[in-house]
Amino acid sequence: MDCKTARLFAELRGGRDDELPPEDNAALDQHLSACPDCQRALAAEQRVDAQISRAMKAVPIPPRLKSRILDRIATDRGAWMRKRFYQVAAAAAAVIIAVGIFTWERQRRVKLNVEELAVNADEQVEDPMAKVGPWLAAQGVSYQPPIPFDPRLLAFHGLSELQGKQVPTLYYRSFERNVFAQVYILKDSDFDFASLPQSSNDPYSTEIVSPRYGHRVKVLRNPEQPKVAYLVLYNGDGLAPFLKPNLPSS
Repeated sequence: MDCKTARLFAELRGGRDDELPPEDNAALDQHLSACPDCQRALAAEQRVDAQISRAMKAVPIPPRLKSRILDRIATDRGAWMRKRFYQVAAAAAAVIIAVGIFTWERQRRVKLNVEELAVNADEQVEDPMAKVGPWLAAQGVSYQPPIPFDPRLLAFHGLSELQGKQVPTLYYRSFERNVFAQVYILKDSDFDFASLPQSSNDPYSTEIVSPRYGHRVKVLRNPEQPKVAYLVLYNGDGLAPFLKPNLPSS
């Protein structure tokens, strides 16, 4: 407790210990016992108070004035105590928030597991489609395209936006030939299949070629999956680079 606070508490306490909480009383007494400056200031104030008290007692008090004065003192003291409480509460809240942010920052950082990374890479090489099937099942579709894509070329899978809809997508990449194929799996509950282009020459696929950069879009249909369509966006001359070895392209 500093001298300014001690003198303010001493003024509030006056000659009654019950005017302050016990912990404040103890802190005030400890400060006064070790601070000669506050002792002298308090003694001087007490002498002035004593003289004023004697003079005030000699003056007749109008009716109800004493009660109004005491009420005002109580109000002022209560306002000061509330202000002190809010200051302490604000400081405590700041400490709690700071600790919470520090803890959250520590928890937010992910511990790297490089061994798990290597194992996942091995699993991707051994069976690239192992995780794709269950994931597609959770999306409400199964993967049965009418042509067999080479699973070794599968780079990643996930949801991608297609004209306002989140669509399960498989992305194949052949770095040897620098070509890619992105397969969107469409459900008839999300898209109007009647709007898909039709071809009389090829009953299960139709191809559209962009005039500028030559990107191609092929629509694939599996007769065994009437409610599913496969929309393949790719570059290159055809889908042959993305098929399993020794199989004809479409």
